[in-house]
Amino acid sequence: MGYVKNFGIMTVVGFSFYFLPVQAQYPPSNTLALTSEEKAFVDAHPEVVLGGGVSFAPFVMQNEFGEIVGFDKDITDLIQEKTGLTIRFKLGIWKIIQKKARVKELDGLTAAGLSEDKKQYFNATTPYITLTSFIIVKKGNPAKIYSLNDLGGKRAALQEENQIFDSILRPYAENIKVFHFDTLTDVLRSIVSNETDFTILDESAFYLAFTIGLGQFIEAVIPVGPPFDVAFQLRNDRPELVSIFNKGLRGISEEEKLRLRKKWMLSRPIIKDQDRNILLTPEEAAYLDQKGFINVCAAPYYMPYLDIADSRRLNGMAKEYYDLLQKRIGVQFVFLPATSSAEALKMLQNGESDVILMTEIPAGSVENLKFTTPYLNFHYVIATTGDKLFINDFANQLDKSYAVIKGSSVVPKLIRNYPVINLVKVDTISEGLTKLKDGEVFGYIDTYAAIGHAIQKEFISGVKIAGQIPMVLELGAATRRNDSNLASIFQKAVESLTEDDQRKIYNNWIAVKYEKGIDYGLVWKVLLGASLFSGIILIWNRQLYAAKRETHEAIAELSIAQAQLKKKNEELKHLAITDRLTGLFNRMKLDQSLKMETKRFERYGRPVSIILMDIDYFKKINDTYGHQAGDEVLKTVSAILTDNLRQIDVIGRWGGEEFLIICPETDLECACGIAEKLRKTVESHDFGLDIAVTCSFGAAAIASNENDSDFIQKADDALYMAKENGRNRVESARAEIRAPSKDLLSRKFPV
Repeated sequence: MGYVKNFGIMTVVGFSFYFLPVQAQYPPSNTLALTSEEKAFVDAHPEVVLGGGVSFAPFVMQNEFGEIVGFDKDITDLIQEKTGLTIRFKLGIWKIIQKKARVKELDGLTAAGLSEDKKQYFNATTPYITLTSFIIVKKGNPAKIYSLNDLGGKRAALQEENQIFDSILRPYAENIKVFHFDTLTDVLRSIVSNETDFTILDESAFYLAFTIGLGQFIEAVIPVGPPFDVAFQLRNDRPELVSIFNKGLRGISEEEKLRLRKKWMLSRPIIKDQDRNILLTPEEAAYLDQKGFINVCAAPYYMPYLDIADSRRLNGMAKEYYDLLQKRIGVQFVFLPATSSAEALKMLQNGESDVILMTEIPAGSVENLKFTTPYLNFHYVIATTGDKLFINDFANQLDKSYAVIKGSSVVPKLIRNYPVINLVKVDTISEGLTKLKDGEVFGYIDTYAAIGHAIQKEFISGVKIAGQIPMVLELGAATRRNDSNLASIFQKAVESLTEDDQRKIYNNWIAVKYEKGIDYGLVWKVLLGASLFSGIILIWNRQLYAAKRETHEAIAELSIAQAQLKKKNEELKHLAITDRLTGLFNRMKLDQSLKMETKRFERYGRPVSIILMDIDYFKKINDTYGHQAGDEVLKTVSAILTDNLRQIDVIGRWGGEEFLIICPETDLECACGIAEKLRKTVESHDFGLDIAVTCSFGAAAIASNENDSDFIQKADDALYMAKENGRNRVESARAEIRAPSKDLLSRKFPV
């Protein structure tokens, strides 16, 4: 047996989900046949508006350009192409969005679960994705939640009005204190800040977590509840709408859905397994994150190694290695059955498959293929009837006939090493052993694993192992040579298999039930001798290999540690100058930038202006909708400012609801024009609230003999003037410049 020690260092096992292999392309647009009623509906309602939450990544979200993107956006784009509908999204606080949809201010909801209470207002489409929920905790699991029984007495964080996760938690809710938050962002922050102990979210939450910088601070510990469906919930007074959506969804192939799921669900939950591990480099981990799943093919071999039941189900020792390797690597395997080894090779070479699970390891290299070290190896032996003597030297027994499996790789080896050998080819082990017992052949040649399994399964008696042939069957995995990351990952996974792993698999399939007539002594002599010889060689090789491996692992660990240290230092630098809520520069960075610009003015006389702005009646927003809503307004305003400023401008959060914009190479009149454009953009933006959100602006240009404090004071005075004069306006340090002219608004500002 070829046992391999576990040299892993770090335990990381991931959960992913079942996919099928794809090569997706969008079909041509408008390929679906609509009824006359549906066509009339499209003509009468050219635009459909769906509501979603502001923190619904990766389903719907705004990118850095203010565009709606995400999984649901891509799904609706396909529906548009197939039906002719125009579908638009409106994002806001989920609780408010749902209220608007119930009173028909919106045409429906996106990324919505299926629940009885929604039927009063909506018609659900057919589901377009199925998700699995997990208990998610802070990294390190300080609450010590290892099973559902550990939830008692813990603090749960859930999003307000999210019935899916509320219903999942309900059966376990006894003695659990539940805290509700407006957004998923706030839910995740409460976990990281120890405000709560756990939440229940699906795998898509990890996309959001990594986009807001919290992905590395959370982990999933256990799956919970059954998988659940996600659908569009559409207003129930327009039955044609749900009919059109369902036709569009049916027109989307599973391959297209898979492509989109792979695109948007890249960050999978990481579930720790304390007993198993492989060490991945950052490049290998990123490769798996991007890949999402691995297509694994295999062809029928013969038992106990590998068989494919019903043309699709993996069976034999290969199934147990499939499960173990999948667990070690931490991504979902998708099994692709092949009818023959030639077909499996073709599937691997053309990219349909990523790896062949179990194949014989050749003596030399094979073009375009990379093999792991063998995870199974067995000596070939000779089975005879019980009355035959032990065969010490096979070369002296070539005048006899031997049965062997037709097409077995040992056949050409036997012919090459023993040209005069008399081989009788059979289709199955059972046929070979039958010929042996009937006296048609002297012996049957195969591995002791295959012979032992056949003896046990078919209750064959009167057969013994009479000798050994100096040939070994080695089985391992194969990948494409140009896929170096996957080749390395599979090699590490194979090396992580422990002696205990191997022994359990071996005993499951080759625990021979010896019947009367088998020569126990001879069997054990052969096994003991083979094991002793193999063990000596194996120990010697491992002593040589261990030092090399330890060196490589130390170098790999050092490389990873250096990369992590560099990343952490960069993160610390970023955190030191960044406002946590908005992602803009903080007060410290703004002070540094302002001092630099004032010095540049003193030295070179280059113009510089600043704009101090404040969100009007911000306290009223907080008092009416809560601080979570206020935080969302601050983040949205920050995004608007970022999207509408020039590359040379510096923007940051000055404090509270105030923002400071530093405009190099800009005079006062130009700064007022910039401020007025920002004012109009904020005023016209739909924040999803019943209260209008506006801003007041104060602009100032630096003058000679002014320091940065004087400079800020002028802008602050102008901002005060804007508030005194009615808010939602621009004032400057010169009272006569209150609003720029129309010519100024259309003026091209320097970049």
